Amino acid sequence: MRCFALLTVSLFVAPMALAQDDVLAIERRQDVRGHRVAVKRLHEMRVILAVADLTPKDLCRYLTMATGNELGFNCSKADSEAAATMNLNLRGTSLWSMMSIAQIETGLRFVYRFGVVFLVKPDEIKPLTDLVVYDLRAECAPLMNFPGPDLGLGLSRDDRPLFREPVESGTTISGFTPDGIESLLRETVRPESWGLDGIKLVNQNGMFLIRQAPQAHDEIEFTLVKLGLKSPSRRLLRRLLR
Repeated sequence: MRCFALLTVSLFVAPMALAQDDVLAIERRQDVRGHRVAVKRLHEMRVILAVADLTPKDLCRYLTMATGNELGFNCSKADSEAAATMNLNLRGTSLWSMMSIAQIETGLRFVYRFGVVFLVKPDEIKPLTDLVVYDLRAECAPLMNFPGPDLGLGLSRDDRPLFREPVESGTTISGFTPDGIESLLRETVRPESWGLDGIKLVNQNGMFLIRQAPQAHDEIEFTLVKLGLKSPSRRLLRRLLR
């Protein structure tokens, strides 16, 4: 027997952290603005929910109710019947976290299309990606040591140069090497995504050509800013101050 209680409360939250799980995919550039509004709303809303044998289709109905019909959720009957049912007992959990749990339990994925959130099979999603160039060659330049002049006696048979050639110190201006930055990005920014089709990271000795989802680029930029490798863009500042 199903039993549930549903209560949502709109809360003020601090600016959303950029490091977040890939819970709500996006496929079209025209949906970017609506997607960001939806993500913010899903983080703000809290749910108290106790339910047994919840199907994905029922879940979509509950999520639509929880947002006050501001967002519509939809799942096909075939996908709902093929996926496992869920037993949920949530108290004060955000709708965003609830969706993350549902994805793990059902093996389905949420995707934002034309203002509606669909729960579908992962192979039906073609995520939107952007190619962005991050030029960090100056930050990865070797730091040089400049030896002082040779203050010898200067004998006529001594042909040593007065000023010796500079040598590399073994570190870089920022303290980060190109390979180190690449490893850090792969390990900290959506590590599970780098093996997916269409997602690429090319490291050309400090110039990084990265094709990733728009939200992932926000996380990449935020990571580089925290490390002191670049200044925040106006777009990132607007997102942090929202």
